[in-house]
Amino acid sequence: MPANRQKIHEGIVLITDQANSSTMLMSIENSMMKVLSFTVDLSGSVKVTIEEDPNTLVRTVDIPPKQTVLVATIKLGRGCSLSTKFKFGLKAPPADMATSMIEKSLKKMEGRIQLARDNYRWVDFNTLQRSQVPAELGIFIDPYFSPCDRSIFLGSDKKLSTAVQWRRPKSFFKGNYSVFLDDIEPNDIKQGQLGDCWFMCALASLAERPALVERLFESRESSDIGFYQVWFCKSGEWVRVTVDDYFPCFPKDTPIFSRSHGNELWVLLLEKAYAKLHGSYSLLKGGWAAEGMMDLTGCPTLNLDFNNEESKQLIQNDRLWDMLKRYDNEGSLISASTAGEDRWTETGGPNKKGGLVPGHAYTVIQCKEAYGNRLLNIRNPWGNFEWDGDWSDRSTLWTDEMKEAIRPILDDNDGTFWMSYNDFIVHFTGVNICRVDNYHECRIKGFFERKEVDGNEIVASKWYYCVQAREDTHVIVGVHQEDERMYGVVDKRANIDLSIVVLDVTDGGCKLFQAKESVVERQVEIDLDLQGGKTYIIYPRTTGCALSRPQGVNPEKIVWHDNGELHPLFESTIKDVFRKANRMIGEDLSYTEFNELMKKAKVKIPEEQFRELINSLPSHEDGLTQEGLIEFMREMFKRYGEETIRKWLVAWGYDDDLFSVQSRAFCVTFHSPKRLKIQMRNAERSGLHEKVNQMLIQRSGEKKGITDGVQLYCLMEKSANAFTYGAYNDNRYQVKATLDCTNSEGLSFSGRTNIIQVTIPPKEWRILAHCQIAKNSTACRLRPVLKVKRG
Repeated sequence: MPANRQKIHEGIVLITDQANSSTMLMSIENSMMKVLSFTVDLSGSVKVTIEEDPNTLVRTVDIPPKQTVLVATIKLGRGCSLSTKFKFGLKAPPADMATSMIEKSLKKMEGRIQLARDNYRWVDFNTLQRSQVPAELGIFIDPYFSPCDRSIFLGSDKKLSTAVQWRRPKSFFKGNYSVFLDDIEPNDIKQGQLGDCWFMCALASLAERPALVERLFESRESSDIGFYQVWFCKSGEWVRVTVDDYFPCFPKDTPIFSRSHGNELWVLLLEKAYAKLHGSYSLLKGGWAAEGMMDLTGCPTLNLDFNNEESKQLIQNDRLWDMLKRYDNEGSLISASTAGEDRWTETGGPNKKGGLVPGHAYTVIQCKEAYGNRLLNIRNPWGNFEWDGDWSDRSTLWTDEMKEAIRPILDDNDGTFWMSYNDFIVHFTGVNICRVDNYHECRIKGFFERKEVDGNEIVASKWYYCVQAREDTHVIVGVHQEDERMYGVVDKRANIDLSIVVLDVTDGGCKLFQAKESVVERQVEIDLDLQGGKTYIIYPRTTGCALSRPQGVNPEKIVWHDNGELHPLFESTIKDVFRKANRMIGEDLSYTEFNELMKKAKVKIPEEQFRELINSLPSHEDGLTQEGLIEFMREMFKRYGEETIRKWLVAWGYDDDLFSVQSRAFCVTFHSPKRLKIQMRNAERSGLHEKVNQMLIQRSGEKKGITDGVQLYCLMEKSANAFTYGAYNDNRYQVKATLDCTNSEGLSFSGRTNIIQVTIPPKEWRILAHCQIAKNSTACRLRPVLKVKRG
């Protein structure tokens, strides 16, 4: 008698074979690429046993992908009665097993990647045409973010527990697909196994305002060649990111990381482009929604940590609720974070039906008040695991009066829920507020540079910015440096401390108007209320102590160029070179910018030769793109060798291990509801760096003792662990002051020495030194000694 086949689920077939009158063989055919954990439950059967385990009527077997396995040999007694129930679960196969199953596919992909590198490294992605796609490929494959392990794991030691197969949407979507199919909704987002809930939360916030998502895409339509471009505002600058449509998937299955619930590409594409921007998918693990919201909108963002003193005061003075309501009414995007560590994303979520997830980011949808109740409507990007306390979906607190006043949607399976403000400040650790508005905005490139003044080294802004408004207005000013999340930054160009000082210079005066204390973050922002008709100076400030090779770092042996490929750290450095040379914040280097860069390396390139370069490398009509500069350096390596290229990098401000020790680029941003007049002026000969630091010390510095008529002051900036020392000479004669910090420990100095000598005229101030607790310092001791002599 032939075996009976019964399909019980997609990819699962039950096969029963009556071997004889007393024996039935029950097998399962698993046609999927995942391990099938299948349970047969014969509870309720009479005079029936399972031969493999006679002591139970329940048996579970793991069935490898693409295999048929005997689950149970069922022994049937006389007068038996058979009752069957089944349940099953799916899990990824062991990586080695899965890899062997897709080995041919992986080999084929390696060849396609090499072909793409050979063809696309000479093409300007911004103007790629269908005709430029080689017939052998038929599709676009990104040579700079290829479908390979490096694009997932660069910058991380942690690997996935599954093999990865890069697949295109037509391979894992059923039916038609596009960038957008229907309306953009927060519930479209389905988080994967990456640990980037903070970014998904930022996307969910944007999806509350669909136009904010749509404007990030060059096109709403799907591309038959897999070519897509999206925009992010990174480090204060809008940048276009090109990606292909290969996504990391389980072998012959669906995407591993985030995706949409339907056949839409927008979540997949934004996550992939964001991963490329930073260097890999792994570099997106762990973060704050505020980072994502700023990168997606370019708008000012406020981060309130409930544990810091400022936020505690807002809560104690009952001002936080009013602030949240005001920003909600103004249309700002708001998110919140819970305490703890996200241990669930990569393991499928906590084993419970409800409650808040630790270390997780949520979107705040509404803030409402009725009958003395302050309530927040909150969304979990996962689409489940909701708050189950007061004011949750099934709470008895929802009276008819409250339902009428608030009009809540109470669905305990949609990922949204309500909770009281009092519970909110207990169970959440902070909020992120992205102030989206129709601003007049301005973005200007700036630089902190190391230079020598009177025999001592300082790090100061090359420019200052004069601002005028015709009428009273509110302005948000930001200073943005590279994000340490981006590959190579934290290792070779770690963030330096940032602050903003604002001076009122109306009618030739010079008064300290406002200042933001230094922070070691990717950006600092300050809110200003400017009076119409007045003139203000915006001065980006740093102590510059971290603009140096970290203490105690041993020389590395990085192979910059190997077999035609550039080391990722060297490629990261070239991107930094491009950002510094690209002074006009565009997508390419003009001849003037490129020539100025090469002159520093004592290389003369005539304009005719530059034209030849941009005709043979990725470029726009008038300049060399970032990819073009990378390819230029690859060719120069082949032509001149490593020794010459190392000399160029030293001339550009990097040491032999690629540490940036001479300068940092930054972007100054202005957001205002009214137009501003902004002028950029050279600060190098203005004495502004000295003057600004003197003002700050006079306002907030602490006296540290007097030596021979010279008063020593110290300005401490706790958020940056930074100290600025200044001195006032109260004598009627000039003195030479020496600040000796050789007995100090665990500190970095803005100059290259910890003994600083300064000449101070009578009745005048001078800045002596900037120092900062060194990164990864295990001990810190600050013991400056001031010595003074006449002359």
